[in-house]
Amino acid sequence: MPARVADAQGPERDRKAHARYLALNVVIGATAATARAMASGTSVRAALTRGLVGGSLMSAGMELVGTESANARIVGLQIASVGASVTRNADAGVPLFSDLTLPIYPLYVRVRPGASHPVTARLSLLSAVRLTRVLTREDRPDVDWRATLASGAPVLASSRWRLESRSCPPPCEGSFAQHNAGVIVYSASAGTDYDLRRTLAHETMHVVQHTRDAVLHAIPASDGMLQRGGRPGRLLSRFIVADLVLPMRLIDETESRLRGARARDSWYELEARAFAPGGELFR
Repeated sequence: MPARVADAQGPERDRKAHARYLALNVVIGATAATARAMASGTSVRAALTRGLVGGSLMSAGMELVGTESANARIVGLQIASVGASVTRNADAGVPLFSDLTLPIYPLYVRVRPGASHPVTARLSLLSAVRLTRVLTREDRPDVDWRATLASGAPVLASSRWRLESRSCPPPCEGSFAQHNAGVIVYSASAGTDYDLRRTLAHETMHVVQHTRDAVLHAIPASDGMLQRGGRPGRLLSRFIVADLVLPMRLIDETESRLRGARARDSWYELEARAFAPGGELFR
């Protein structure tokens, strides 16, 4: 891993934005759980309570990632995923932690205490495709194993000085790091004009956002779709998650386009910066 600038001072949190997005995750949990209960005809009050618990856990996970400690990144990701799992299960009438999804990208680990197979793992189709594309592209990024183990997601070091990005179009030279579908890539400028530790925390926030959407929406949608595919579909669902249905990501992109905002001013970017501003010294 390239050496980083230990004393670099990056941007600080916006306290008002931080409080707003802490609350937003609680609202997301409560709203998602209530909607599922209304659709299934189960107790709205019980689902609302569970949704508040799940949303609070999602906020707690983001808060841990936002501490920018390498040791906290994977813990924060898993806590946020547990929160999304609790919210997803709110209408099922089962114990809070009876069916959990824990991401170790490109895998989703499913934990169901008491089941005949309490721990199983399935491949994320989206993450696997993204990882394959990154590993086989022209600059051939190297896996940063230490950062990967600390993040719960593949972290790769590119030889490119900057990475092409919609959030930093010309004449900007490109972005320092990127996340897509549970895969993080950082550029060769690491340790020169930004702090890698801070930037990896910021990109891990995007992994958390992707996981929140996947656990709440993409995994249930994939299971439902494959289960309707007969025996072949049911067999496939034991090994693969077709995590293509990501409505929160769609809302993020659509909303920013409607108000004509720059990509760096989208909901996802503002939320990520509210918890982990990043390590960029110059903007």
